[in-house]
Amino acid sequence: MTTLEDRYRRLLAFYPRWHRDLYEEEMVGVLMAGADPDRSRPSLRDLADIVASAAAVHLRRTGEALAGEAWRRAAYVVLLAGTLLLAAVAQRRLVVALIVDRGHHAGVPIPVTAVDVLRPALWTLAALLALVRVRRVAVALAVASAAGEVVRVGSWYATSPTAMLRDGWLVAVAVVVAAAAGWLGRRAAWPHRPRAGVSALGLAAFVVLASGPVEVAGGGWADAGLPFVSSPGGGPVLPNQSSAALCWVTTGVLLFWAWARQDPAVRMRLLAFAAPIAAVLALIPVGFAGYLYSSSQFTSPIPLAGVQWVLLLTVPLLAFATGVVVVHRRERVQHLVRLGRAAERTGS
Repeated sequence: MTTLEDRYRRLLAFYPRWHRDLYEEEMVGVLMAGADPDRSRPSLRDLADIVASAAAVHLRRTGEALAGEAWRRAAYVVLLAGTLLLAAVAQRRLVVALIVDRGHHAGVPIPVTAVDVLRPALWTLAALLALVRVRRVAVALAVASAAGEVVRVGSWYATSPTAMLRDGWLVAVAVVVAAAAGWLGRRAAWPHRPRAGVSALGLAAFVVLASGPVEVAGGGWADAGLPFVSSPGGGPVLPNQSSAALCWVTTGVLLFWAWARQDPAVRMRLLAFAAPIAAVLALIPVGFAGYLYSSSQFTSPIPLAGVQWVLLLTVPLLAFATGVVVVHRRERVQHLVRLGRAAERTGS
């Protein structure tokens, strides 16, 4: 084996093993035939072609796996849960604004705008249509509502980047819901509505809605919703009232109950869908702690640096990709274990 051939074979490691087993010798032959006689290293063009082609093979294989029934069922649960909870968060904001406007709170008045009325209406309608399985309209409403959330939160960047960051979790949830809706919208038929966990999701949405008045009644400031409460000074603080904390604990328990009642294959995929949201929830208070603190010391807004935008955009995507890889690797290992046990039983 020549040095060039050996280096080509190392580059082909970018391809999946099954692809190398089928086509490695053929690809090496083509690459060697097209190389200059005196070349000892692969050219940059060969390197780019191999990496791009290997990535396409991985994506195509992943796309085929993501089209499976278990992923579709998980996407439907995500659509139901996301629209219900986002509707509850929007309704919570509206109810709190109405309470404050009527003088039941000593803080700064919260104005009620057309957006405050439209948000909960659209999310609620999307949730109801998803429940009764009106596919096209539910998908369109979910995607449009998610786009509205992104625009609404993104519009704060010019005047208050910290406010945008505090509600970054909301954008993450909306984008995941839109992705799940698009996932289902591409299919000819939706999976059957999951019986398990739907009541728990409804109860969780009700608790989220009720938490706003509970916090206001306890003297707190309830505006942004789960999981942070926006203080009048602009900083994110956790709810300090025991009743409000109980609401959030109850919400978490109900969501866990709804998750636990799904099939094991669906549960694992739901964790992959939740990974980008968890990544944003962890990234903002940890990775942007210094920025949030320093921004509070200045009256004019401080724009985010380029590397911060890269983190905000890539970390959630990497979290989801990692979740997909973990799900498929885990199921592959389980499949091989089952084959091994079956072979042992047959041999014995």
